[in-house]
Amino acid sequence: MLSYLASWIATSFFNLEGLAFFLGLISVWLTVRQNLWCWPIGLVQVALTFVVVLRADLLADAALQVFFFVIQIYGWYQWKHGGRGGGELEVSRAPRKLLLALLCLIAVGGAGLGALLDRSTRAALPYLDATQALMSVVAQWMLARKYLENWQLWIAVNVMTILLYVKKSLYLLAFQYGIFLVMALAGYLAWKRSLGEGTPRWLGRTVLAGLAAFLWLAGWITLAGMKTDLHQVDCIIVPGARVGADGTLGHSLEGRMKHAVRLYREGWARALIMTGGQGDSGAIESESARRWAIEQGIPAQACYVETRSHNTLENMLYAREVMREQGWRSCLVTTDPFHTARAVAMARQLGLVAYPAPSFEGPSWKHPALFTFYTLRECFSWIKYSSERLLWIDPAPGAFYDLWKGPAGAIVVGILADQGLDPQLGGQVRGLARVAGAGLEDGEVGEHGARDLARADRR
Repeated sequence: MLSYLASWIATSFFNLEGLAFFLGLISVWLTVRQNLWCWPIGLVQVALTFVVVLRADLLADAALQVFFFVIQIYGWYQWKHGGRGGGELEVSRAPRKLLLALLCLIAVGGAGLGALLDRSTRAALPYLDATQALMSVVAQWMLARKYLENWQLWIAVNVMTILLYVKKSLYLLAFQYGIFLVMALAGYLAWKRSLGEGTPRWLGRTVLAGLAAFLWLAGWITLAGMKTDLHQVDCIIVPGARVGADGTLGHSLEGRMKHAVRLYREGWARALIMTGGQGDSGAIESESARRWAIEQGIPAQACYVETRSHNTLENMLYAREVMREQGWRSCLVTTDPFHTARAVAMARQLGLVAYPAPSFEGPSWKHPALFTFYTLRECFSWIKYSSERLLWIDPAPGAFYDLWKGPAGAIVVGILADQGLDPQLGGQVRGLARVAGAGLEDGEVGEHGARDLARADRR
């Protein structure tokens, strides 16, 4: 287990993102304690974060780091000499008129800057990016002035930033801002105490409810990932994972492939579909997995690959293309337990008849520390995926281009996808409209009813 942990720490923390993570934690902790050392440490953290977000094409966030660098110097001076008689600055509440003006600035400025970014840059999420950036600017200025309300803004900023970084697959930074969210709550309470004020009851209840919901999600992911539902199917889909530069399978992918090969030999499927494009090492994940399967004695004609995907949804999307070319519809999804429920849900959302067949061969299942880490990380991925489904954001461009996105149709698509049925109903938009307009309640759209309506539409 120690070797796995050492490998993960080496690849995740000893880089710019990891250094920014640790320095950011130290800086915020010192800020909560009103220690002046928060500012020089923050200067270094801001410089590192600038490089990380620039590489991820978060342009407004990169510009924000430039402002943060300047405001760190300003805040350092204000905390040391901004008080009465040139002494240390004390915590205070911001005037109501100032708060109202700042909120108006965020609303108007976020809309305007978002529109500008959308038209003139390659920013990934222009409006969310712009609003988060302006809120951060205002919150940092209020922090430099030691206004208590800065923490309330930081709480909102941290929630938005978590969603933004999860969207860009910057999971370590998303985890960092999850810790920042907790620390912002702690800072708000600590600064309130310094003003002689008590803790509001609603805050404690909200924190407890959020923590309970998060732990429930982690438990559900664990239990769902332990479920195996084997059926005779057309193929087995294996989502990609890390491989070495020489094509050697990482521990996780090797565990998935061992289980997939075992299922194939037992006769549960006629073929394997390995997914995954070029990884960080430069090797193509699916090609490496295919070579490994052939070395294990699986016939080459039974090994299919797609080489374009870089996330779970794309794994399923491009595997679906392979299946359609072969006239296949049903599949087993073989991946790590923590990953199984979401991978199967995505396959079903794309209209595949998918069943879970988790692999218990990888280190994420065998070692408690890695199991805990990946399960908690998967919670953020589930939150991201659920939010995208709720808001009908297409996380893989073109994945759902042929689904009707009207309010009623969206509900029906979700119902059919959750039942493992093809939400396109033969690819006809009016098919969805027919189902949505049939006056059926959610509970009444069952497997047979949905298929009957689809059959009636084809007539």
